[in-house]
Order: sequence, then structure tokens, then C-alpha cells
Amino acid sequence: MAGIRAPGTAWDTTDLPQKLARYHQARAERVFRDWHDCWLPPAFRDWNIEDCLGNIRCPVLAIQGEYATMRQIEVITVRVPGTQLLKLAHCGHFPQRD
Repeated sequence: MAGIRAPGTAWDTTDLPQKLARYHQARAERVFRDWHDCWLPPAFRDWNIEDCLGNIRCPVLAIQGEYATMRQIEVITVRVPGTQLLKLAHCGHFPQRD
């Protein structure tokens, strides 16, 4: 939860809104709030997609940089047969660019 709350504080206290506006223009706040606010209600604290992964039947290329944990794509690799895993060092929010 701290990893979700920290960007919320940054939104209110830094130039994060202007930075996101470069990519999302006038919709920056809505994009941010849709991402940020959906994780805060108690109902989502224990939410986990892992039980649904076994239903995936198409090829998956799981790409992860430093924006979250590698465990996320390692679990996908275990639960979705045939998944290709790509771990990128020194990668931020835009793996296609970084």
C-alpha cells in the first residue's frame, strides 16, 4: 500500500501532474486517479489475479522492468504454459523505449 500511497502524495506535492500531462495531456489527472484510487479501497487489498492465469490460452510475452517486482512475471511464467519471460534491467515505465 505504501507503494500506492507514495505517488498520491507526489501528485499533491510535486510536479508529477505536469510530468504526466506530457504523456496524457488534459486527461492526466483522470488517468492517474483511475490507477491510484482503485487500489486504495479495502476490497482490493487482498485482490490477486493469480487464480485466473491458468485460463490464459494464448502466447504471452511477460516483460518487466524496475516498475514493480520480478515476482509478478515469474508467477505468470509458472501459471501460463509457454510464457516467454523478459526481464529488463534499468527499465522504467516504458519498456518499449527503455
